[in-house]
Amino acid sequence: MMNHNCIGIEKNAELAAFVYTVSHDLKSPLVTIKGYVGLILDNINNKEYVEAKNNAMTINRIADRMLCLTNELLDLSRIGRVSSDPVCEPLNDIISDVLLGLDGLCDNVEIIVHPSMPVICGDRIRLGELLQNLIENAIKYSSGSKKPRVEIDAWVKDNETVCCISDNGIGIEETYFEQIFNLFERLDSNTPGSGVGLAVAKRIVEVHHGRIWCESAGRNQGSEFYFSIPIRSI
Repeated sequence: MMNHNCIGIEKNAELAAFVYTVSHDLKSPLVTIKGYVGLILDNINNKEYVEAKNNAMTINRIADRMLCLTNELLDLSRIGRVSSDPVCEPLNDIISDVLLGLDGLCDNVEIIVHPSMPVICGDRIRLGELLQNLIENAIKYSSGSKKPRVEIDAWVKDNETVCCISDNGIGIEETYFEQIFNLFERLDSNTPGSGVGLAVAKRIVEVHHGRIWCESAGRNQGSEFYFSIPIRSI
């Protein structure tokens, strides 16, 4: 009975933190939109139509950002539901499909995919989302390097498929190794993104009864993101 209570308390705390974070991150752009509406009303009263148009375009950009954020939250909420029958498939096949969809992002980045990777077992759609989030993250944070490079490798250890996506980007200080998987966490405000991608990746791995973690030698030393999933996880 005590165990169930502990689990319930932990889940409630997790939900409370989630609701607080979402409320905070959605409230800020709403306050900004309200401020710009006031500016537009002033612009119209003063017949400043060019300024009114510019402020309206700013509101439109903020609204697009909020729409993207809510869509990502919806994605996060549905991860616990299996969307397709579990399969065991060569990791190379899933990675090839993911990279095909990311073709435009990969133009200036050297992508190294090791051949003959092991199979990975689970929900094929969710595993694709997991890899896409991690590869996109590696591409974004290596884009500032003179020669951006992302490397993908995988192997089997202790009846688990272990995958590593490494980059030569800005790196991560050890203090943030766990924090970066929290919802809306972004270590570099100049890098595009909402801070949802790694939280989504973590949730997908947890649903597959696996583990996810990162390693880095520090600032500007690149990063390595690992996840491991049991060969028979679902």
